[in-house]
Amino acid sequence: MKKKEINYNANGFIVKRLDGDFASNYKNYMGIDGDVWPIDKYSKGLNSDDIKFLCDYIDENVTLSDFNTTGVDVCNDIEFLNMYIEACKKTDFQIEVLFCETEKMTPIYEMNTGNIKEKFKFLGFDYGYPGTDYYSCVYSDVKTIPEMSHMTLNKNGLFETEKEVIEFILIRDKLKNVLPQNIFEQGEFIIYKLWRYIGEYPLKFL
Repeated sequence: MKKKEINYNANGFIVKRLDGDFASNYKNYMGIDGDVWPIDKYSKGLNSDDIKFLCDYIDENVTLSDFNTTGVDVCNDIEFLNMYIEACKKTDFQIEVLFCETEKMTPIYEMNTGNIKEKFKFLGFDYGYPGTDYYSCVYSDVKTIPEMSHMTLNKNGLFETEKEVIEFILIRDKLKNVLPQNIFEQGEFIIYKLWRYIGEYPLKFL
């Protein structure tokens, strides 16, 4: 069965921590999986009111995909995003900002093509949950399931082309019918076209 043509929407951003015990598991992988939205009640260098505001905002405005099937859990509020990035700096977190394009209809971040080419570096294609824990099938399956050992990932631990990620999905779906069910994470997954922000902070583009 052929995968239908994909129409990507420019959805928004996620912030991912690059240091710390949890993040150390994700060497040579720059996709959605990992320590995303890392600030929590244990974060040092921030007062409790700031932490509560940041975490509440994420809960109420970003991580909504469990209740909204048309959405992906990213942020398109640049003012809040800059606030969150500044808070991460206060905690001495090393972070990166990823820009996500998916088939999901919400949210939408209007950005011209020039900004993408000028301030972002293309990373590759991932395949995972639209949010919640940002689980990636690419990260979890390709290097652990022998039947997928022939697949090639780029230096970012992602598929370089849309064709490759679609092939991965088709093979994964077939393997789910012949291998033990507990090998594969179940659920609704989406393709991510990912970019890494390489511009200056604070973010200033429309």
